[in-house]
Amino acid sequence: MPRERGGVALPEPTIAEIREAMVYVAYLVEKYGDAHAPVLDRLEREYAAAQSRESPRSRAQRILEAHTFDGGLKAIR
Repeated sequence: MPRERGGVALPEPTIAEIREAMVYVAYLVEKYGDAHAPVLDRLEREYAAAQSRESPRSRAQRILEAHTFDGGLKAIR
């Protein structure tokens, strides 16, 4: 479903943006309690959905980047 604000279409957030938001909200839940837990739940669902839409090559690149400093193929050597 397209996202809109004030009648203007907003781009879908990237996986990295969703993950960053998830980390921030997780901090809020840990620091201030369960009041923000529903937001964390939604972000986790959106993160899983975004991952399922990602191409296999994009997923492979993301996995390699998480395990190497420069995003190269050194993770498998």
